[in-house]
Amino acid sequence: MTKNFSSVPSITHSNYPEQERGNHEQTNLFSHSVFRDNDYLIGLFCLAASLTIFAITVNKEDFNSALSDSSFILNYFIALFYSILLLVNGKMRFFWKAQQKEFQPHRLLLWFIWLISCFGLNRLINIFNPSPIWLSVAIFISAGTSILYATEKFFPQFFQKLLYFLLGFSTILWAYYSIYLSRLYPISVLAFIFLGLSFHSFVPLLLLITHLRIIYQNWKKRQAAILAGLLLPTGFIIYFCIQWYIVSSDLQKTNNNAARKTESELPF
Repeated sequence: MTKNFSSVPSITHSNYPEQERGNHEQTNLFSHSVFRDNDYLIGLFCLAASLTIFAITVNKEDFNSALSDSSFILNYFIALFYSILLLVNGKMRFFWKAQQKEFQPHRLLLWFIWLISCFGLNRLINIFNPSPIWLSVAIFISAGTSILYATEKFFPQFFQKLLYFLLGFSTILWAYYSIYLSRLYPISVLAFIFLGLSFHSFVPLLLLITHLRIIYQNWKKRQAAILAGLLLPTGFIIYFCIQWYIVSSDLQKTNNNAARKTESELPF
């Protein structure tokens, strides 16, 4: 008697239980994670080392002044080392060439390593005032968000939306720094040919460009979260500017009234 095997269900991927299928997909994602990429791990180590050097020498009262100032050189060479590593291994290209999307997390990491070098240089050449606590916290959140973005698919939907909200928020932060430093761009281009240190002026701009690319690539699927991240700090800035204008106008009126009163009391 011949058995009919046509009724026996074939064992295919579509017959797996949903939970097993999800675990299988997660395993594949994890095996391709940047956290198994040696170059990315080296970048994390460089970031941690550079941040440690910067942090322990931040107070000149606690450390020798020369040691605190020379810590910039270490930060600078760490950033140079990781830049050369990515260039040699093909994970970053020169600026006139198109960059590869799959190595975007590596370049984000690189720009934050350069950012620490920027703040180290600022100790020697005062470009901007020391950051208030809230701005330092915002920079740390932006850096953490960029690291977590490399493995966003591991997180639940709510956390992914939060990541894109913070990426939108970070975009406004780096736009602020880019606009603030834009006055230095012309001279920085000329100085770069001779010194190379002026490259630091463009680091916030590179962070801004990278964030804008991420937003463009993910706009359709994360539009609401990104838009909220962009609008919230923008709204705060507009509110702050309005309040600043009101206070400045009131102070100006007070000064004008005081000047008139002083003039009227002068003897003729």
